[in-house]
Amino acid sequence: MKHRLGNYCMLGKDYTEVLSAESSICWAQDFECDYGYERRREGNCLPAFWFNPAVVSRSCSQGQKYLISTGYRKVVSNNCIKGVKDMYTPRKQMCPNRAPKGLSLSTREGKLTADLHTNVTFLVHLDEVGLGQKPKWLPFCISLFWA
Repeated sequence: MKHRLGNYCMLGKDYTEVLSAESSICWAQDFECDYGYERRREGNCLPAFWFNPAVVSRSCSQGQKYLISTGYRKVVSNNCIKGVKDMYTPRKQMCPNRAPKGLSLSTREGKLTADLHTNVTFLVHLDEVGLGQKPKWLPFCISLFWA
């Protein structure tokens, strides 16, 4: 049960009430500022000076989605539905593209030198290729010619 703004009453010691878990329509009062957000004088929740909402978790991989905060979260034990709920609840967003991790370059022969007028096959190793893929060796060939 939620307290309605502007209602002030005193209940006697013999007062009993049946509590109901019925859902009600969501209003702005059903939400508080989320972690890293502060309520400003105008009443809306904005990022605190120390919080950067644009930072995405390192566990967010390409092709996955994550929840981005609107700056609000539902008050604990509140079971409201509809109303302004969609305006205040987190939204799903695609994880941003990131550079591959663990990039290393070597030659097939394992040497750091090459003879003139020969082909050298380089191997590129990526520790993190993409969602659900294992590390790979990617060969490509370059011909070295000196003038």
